Amino acid sequence: MQTIQQLTRDNPIQHANAADLETAVRRRIQIMDDAVALKRDGRSTPEREASMSRDLVAALGANNDVVERMAAEEQDLLAERIGRTRRVFLFTAMVLALAFSGCLGLFFLYSRLLHAELRARRLAEVSLRELTARVLQIQDDERRRVSRELHDSIGQYLAAVKISLSMLFETMPGNAALADAIDLVDKATAETRTISYLLHPPLLDEVGLPSAVRWYVEGVARRSGFQVEMDFAASVGRLPRPVEIALFRVIQEALTNIHRHAETDRAVIKIERSQDGISLQIRDFGKGMSPPELERIRENSGPTGVGLAGMRERIAQLGGRFEIHSDAQGTLLSVLVPVPSASNEAMAAD
Repeated sequence: MQTIQQLTRDNPIQHANAADLETAVRRRIQIMDDAVALKRDGRSTPEREASMSRDLVAALGANNDVVERMAAEEQDLLAERIGRTRRVFLFTAMVLALAFSGCLGLFFLYSRLLHAELRARRLAEVSLRELTARVLQIQDDERRRVSRELHDSIGQYLAAVKISLSMLFETMPGNAALADAIDLVDKATAETRTISYLLHPPLLDEVGLPSAVRWYVEGVARRSGFQVEMDFAASVGRLPRPVEIALFRVIQEALTNIHRHAETDRAVIKIERSQDGISLQIRDFGKGMSPPELERIRENSGPTGVGLAGMRERIAQLGGRFEIHSDAQGTLLSVLVPVPSASNEAMAAD
């Protein structure tokens, strides 16, 4: 009974029922004690036993009534708690459903915005690449035009000046001023021809990439003492004009960067042709690049120089691969441009 009283202390109704139950139980115990005492003392009679039996049945009935009231109260409490729990569960489920729906809506909206941003960025990248390709094409066309103008116009003027000075020198032999003027005209003619060829080597259009590169490398070695080893496979042959221009500009820019920054006077150029296309490797034996600088170049982030960006864009326009590896022993620039093999070109021609 103490345990029941302890368990029902937070419920006034059940606490009162527990008190009634205790009274009923004590009444039953009292009746049974009286019956035992009468039996022990020999004072029990049939009338007394019948009276006690009636009292015991009445006490048991009162006991059962209290127990039934307590059970009914517990059932009501359990039903109320179940109902409350269900309401809390439904409310929680509704809140979670609304939150989930909101999250789905936000996710859908964010995905649409992200898709639109990515699409706009792709379009911007495509436009930028097309613009870069157009700028590079215009640059090459302008170089070719200026080269032709230097060769056909200024070169012809210088040739005419030299002829006139030579004729005048024949009338005044031994004139030092005329001799110096003729020498200056010769130097100007040679410099004009060199500038014209550097802008756009005619050999590139006439006989192809290997011959143009050899001419350029020999000129670099003659002017600066920079030694370049060339390893060109015989299978290279003629290439599509955009490929030849792009590879020549890469070699031109790479040798310029090596001469300016690598602190070396030696480089190696290797060109091969395979089933994958044309492979170009340019290696120097200088001080190399620092890891942060190399990482910026690979990620195409931060200032990397106009020449390097131009090289990368030229190769990207051709669908090629442009890679740079560098350490303390030097730097290796690798380029691979997809070009049909000679056998495939022959089959296509047939």
